[in-house]
Amino acid sequence: MPTVPNWIPRAVVYVPGYGTTPARAYPITDWRATRTQVVVTYKARGREIEGRFRLADLRGVSDRDRHTYLLAPDDPRVIEARRAAKLESVLANLTTTALADRPGTPASPDRDAEAIARYATALRDAATKALAELEPLL
Repeated sequence: MPTVPNWIPRAVVYVPGYGTTPARAYPITDWRATRTQVVVTYKARGREIEGRFRLADLRGVSDRDRHTYLLAPDDPRVIEARRAAKLESVLANLTTTALADRPGTPASPDRDAEAIARYATALRDAATKALAELEPLL
């Protein structure tokens, strides 16, 4: 009978990417083991999900989870998925700031110097924040 690996309390549910969908890594919030499975709880897309994984190979049991894996937090696939998620988040924040209330658009018809200065300041602040978030990845 397989034993439960000692890193399971820190385990991560890994969902490989496919097509244009990137891989995702979700830390577990709770776990328990049965004779043949590890049952974990994790948060994904704002909701709690319970997943069952075979103890033998730590692969998802149900049809929905058959492509998910339970991995150690230092697994290269987990590190890359977290890195990609961080890059995606930083890019989304920059894009949102760049598109929000841009002077001269119907949403913000101001074209005066003060409005442009506020916009430039918002862009600078977003870029500074993005650089700080990206520094560990560089």
